[in-house]
Amino acid sequence: MQNKFIKLADLPPNPFDDAALEHYKNMGMNVCLLTEDDVKLVENGTLNPEYKKAIQNIADLGMQVWIRNMFNDGDYFDCPEKKAGSNYGTPYEMEPRHITGEFQEFPAVTGFYMADEAYMYQLPERVNIDWMRPDSYLYASFDKLTKLVDWKNEHYPNSFFHINHVPGRSWDHYLPRDGQIFDYEDFLAEYTNVILKRLTGGGRSVCLDNYPLIGKDYIEQDYIHDLMTAAKVTRNYNASAAPEDQAIFGICLQTFDAKSMFDDRHRDIKMPEEVTLQMYTGMALGARLFEYFCYRSYGHEMFGILGPDGKDRIYEYVKTANDRAQFMEAVLSEYTSVGAFMVPGSLYSHNTAAMVMARDLFCRPYEITVDGTYDTLVGCFTGEREKGYMLVNYTDPIRQCSSTVTLNCGSVEALRLYKDSKKTVLKPEGGMVTVTLEPGNSAYIVW
Repeated sequence: MQNKFIKLADLPPNPFDDAALEHYKNMGMNVCLLTEDDVKLVENGTLNPEYKKAIQNIADLGMQVWIRNMFNDGDYFDCPEKKAGSNYGTPYEMEPRHITGEFQEFPAVTGFYMADEAYMYQLPERVNIDWMRPDSYLYASFDKLTKLVDWKNEHYPNSFFHINHVPGRSWDHYLPRDGQIFDYEDFLAEYTNVILKRLTGGGRSVCLDNYPLIGKDYIEQDYIHDLMTAAKVTRNYNASAAPEDQAIFGICLQTFDAKSMFDDRHRDIKMPEEVTLQMYTGMALGARLFEYFCYRSYGHEMFGILGPDGKDRIYEYVKTANDRAQFMEAVLSEYTSVGAFMVPGSLYSHNTAAMVMARDLFCRPYEITVDGTYDTLVGCFTGEREKGYMLVNYTDPIRQCSSTVTLNCGSVEALRLYKDSKKTVLKPEGGMVTVTLEPGNSAYIVW
């Protein structure tokens, strides 16, 4: 997995349905979550034999298994007595269990999905915001989840530890406390301080969900700001972490009919380019983990890659996107992300407000200047002896805008271009090279 990007999807297939698992894998997934949707974790206080069979079934089909903490609860694996709680407003009960090294017999179990959208700290029983649920003090928070860190450190020190985070606009997850006001960067940095620094080995992530394609023909303004913030926090954490304790940056991909949290807007995926836009944006910022939301539909409330009837809905769009983007994985695995910047389109800029919002997060190298007819995201990378730049056509693909991107290369005699699964050599004319970026497409240039 070291040189492969991690790809998994929420609401995974039934682990006892080989055909369904194979279909999931063929879409490009290499990790399958094991949830309790089709099999319970615990039976009579111990690990359920059927759960073990589910692990082996996934492993036999060549995928890695991540165990999903279904209730975002710190006692999920070690609960001394029957417990009732609230999972973001949904009541649950857990029977006692004391799971330790039982998963060690399965080499395919390489990670744990420990929680989703945890709060920065445990909220008090009363908060001064009237629309928040009265049981919010029961929800998962970083301080409550440290028990999971200690459990993994003891029993699975080499396994991956994954938690996904809210987007920046979910400010209820990092409310002011003791007169101190926090921003989104504070929130993610606190996660690295409370959780990541407590881990004593194994892979780990800084991952967020922000779904960018909700409006009719534009990218949400806060999308690039949130992703750049999370990428920055990941770099800052890694700067002082030992090599074995490094984190990877991850993003959730919108592969469902997404609805706005604030109004009646909603939008479905209509083409593979809408998925590659998200993948290439993440890659340009250093992402190596993609969490697809969601694979199976959730009743008739949320329409995912498969429809409520279990048949393919937008499966071919997502598979096509994965097939196209796979070429960049091997290329980028040789380089380290150091930041990114954006350039407004000279013909038309559709994302000016987003650039203003994210401006203070830009890094600007001195050796390159970029101009594009439409907005361009430029990811900056370093290798052992050379530099690389990832160019992304950052315009909603639904607009069908092909962008002509020109780079001023100075005195460089030749560049390597990786695009559309091909590697070519470019020789600048007058210090300039030009690349065409089709809708939802990208290119990687080695300096």
